[in-house]
Amino acid sequence: MHQNEKNRLLNIIKNNVLLPALSSKNLSQEIKNSVQNTMDRLEKQKSAEGIILFFTDALRGNRGKEIAKELEKNGLQSFETIKTIVLQEYYS
Repeated sequence: MHQNEKNRLLNIIKNNVLLPALSSKNLSQEIKNSVQNTMDRLEKQKSAEGIILFFTDALRGNRGKEIAKELEKNGLQSFETIKTIVLQEYYS
């Protein structure tokens, strides 16, 4: 059950934010590198709780805010725009 919850959260984040960002033709390589690093770190989390902790830290961090601004400026979703979905999935 816990592995399924972890995978559900990871899929929501990857499918809505990370993968579209990586395939965007408008983002700089620097932003794409940060997105790839984020995906790598998320995939290394051992539990759904670990994913949520990483996710919420990224929402609060300066670099996370910079990335979100770039994503949104280019018509992409960010952690901020999917926050409600991710947290509802975790806490439901």
